Amino acid sequence: TSEDLSFEEASVELSLRPLLASTDLSIGKNRLVFGLLDSQNAPVISDAAIMELFYSDETEIINKGKVAAAWHSWPTGLGGVFVTEIDFDAAGAWFAEISPVNGNNKAELGRLILTVSETPKTPSVGSHAPPSLSHQSLQDAPLSQLTSDPEPDRVLYSVRISEAIKSGQPSLIAFATPSFCKSATCGPQLEVVKQLRTSYGGQVHVIHAEIYSNPQEMSSGIESASLSPTVEEWNLPSEPWVFVIDSDGKISGKFEGYASFEEISKKLQLVI
Repeated sequence: TSEDLSFEEASVELSLRPLLASTDLSIGKNRLVFGLLDSQNAPVISDAAIMELFYSDETEIINKGKVAAAWHSWPTGLGGVFVTEIDFDAAGAWFAEISPVNGNNKAELGRLILTVSETPKTPSVGSHAPPSLSHQSLQDAPLSQLTSDPEPDRVLYSVRISEAIKSGQPSLIAFATPSFCKSATCGPQLEVVKQLRTSYGGQVHVIHAEIYSNPQEMSSGIESASLSPTVEEWNLPSEPWVFVIDSDGKISGKFEGYASFEEISKKLQLVI
């Protein structure tokens, strides 16, 4: 029975190992991003994965139904992530049983532990974007001090966040560190942002904000990193993040972890 099943027993590792890219989950609708590794630590690729959701209320485990997570491939090479939207109705401990619908690992299982908060840690959809007076552009510093991207698009550094969100024009702001990314998805994400700049640049301010304030000094490694004050102002616990800001300076969409061109484009088209 459900009373006999403890949350610890439900969290044992199975044949697939999920890697969660979403660290800021709260009550309400959430975009959830994860990868899957097989027993050989190779990436699992499938058109989609089915997630069966469970909530633990300390006395029993409650089945919350199933959702499908679609596969989104990276623009640079092999690999990708699974993406879905989940509407959490309670804070606390959740978990999901995950199974690919096809591919080499079809019907194998992995379990993902999820911690859901009452409210989000990061700026919420509908709130005003932080003005980030600390964010610098090419007006303030040379390109080498603004980005760790080995092939930067100068347009992404031409305006400050504070100026963009007060301009009366929509904005797309990407927080990523392509050369020092712990999640290894900042590079692919920035490539998507460059594509979006090409498609929407005349209608939207597109900005790349580096995670660290001293990329030019980090050749010795991440140990010498200094977190950007802008990242602290936005209270970002991970990387990458992409925010869509409407013409009134309010957050219209936000994406943690890798987000595809199509996902972000849909949000942009709502504010243009």
